[in-house]
Amino acid sequence: MLKKIFIAFAVLALFSSHAFSQEGRKKVLLIVQSRTDDRFGFSMALWRGMELQKAGLDVRAVFQGEAVVYFLGKDGFGAYLKPERTMAILGASRAAEAAVLISTECLGGVVEGMICQKTLVDGVYVSSMVPNLAILPERPHMFSLPAGKGEKPVRISGAAGEAGWRLLADFTAAKIPFTLCALSATQLGVYSGLKAKGLPLSEDPSVPVDIASFLNDGYQIIKY
Repeated sequence: MLKKIFIAFAVLALFSSHAFSQEGRKKVLLIVQSRTDDRFGFSMALWRGMELQKAGLDVRAVFQGEAVVYFLGKDGFGAYLKPERTMAILGASRAAEAAVLISTECLGGVVEGMICQKTLVDGVYVSSMVPNLAILPERPHMFSLPAGKGEKPVRISGAAGEAGWRLLADFTAAKIPFTLCALSATQLGVYSGLKAKGLPLSEDPSVPVDIASFLNDGYQIIKY
């Protein structure tokens, strides 16, 4: 008799723990730090967020670093990438600034498909050759948007940039709660543009986004 009672108790405990595990939704926090020269990586982060949401997970996202620039939209993003601008140097002295100038040649002369990036640091120009992204053709990419239960995935294709903007529109439409790092936006000079769009910026532009509350609330971190 005692054996039957023990078995019944064990079965009850098993089902109770299973029911409890099904009660709480899994929580995921996406931290996206994709640079402006990694549009494909940024698109993959958006895709992953929507995929996890479709799977029934509680998804939140934090965009920081250059990833916040994408939220200026296609036109604002293009304007940001114009060759001549002033950037703040991050490091020990945040007050230091360097003028970034783009020319067609370094000391070694003109190199096809490359441009010379000259950065003025403490009165000295530091030159380096980098790919000329303005003349490189857009590579075709294809994405299959995540599908929920009983739905078929929607495929979108096109140049990397165009497909990425469509994914950003779909990500916004999916209403996944997200926060843009106000510190990153301020240091990159895009805070006012993002603020004017009414986008969700973090409250304090002098510090990075605090993720401690997410960790305390049981969110799993996925970084892009």
